[in-house]
Amino acid sequence: MRVHLLKSEPIPLKTLMAEINGLAWPGAVPPEIETLGRLIARYRFNEAAAIVDTLLTSDEGDSR
Repeated sequence: MRVHLLKSEPIPLKTLMAEINGLAWPGAVPPEIETLGRLIARYRFNEAAAIVDTLLTSDEGDSR
C-alpha cells in the first residue's frame, strides 16, 4: 500500500481498501483503518502514508 501512496495511485489504493474493509475483524474496525480509508477517498496520500508508517511501526513491537 505504501508504494501506491507514495506514487499517488488512487485506483490500486481504493482496491486495497475494499479488500481491507471486506476482512472479518475480530471486533470493531480499528479507528486507524477507518481514517486511512477516509484519507485515501479524499486523495490525501501523504497523510495516509503517515498512518501506514505508524501502523507498521507499532506492529514491529508486537510479539504475539
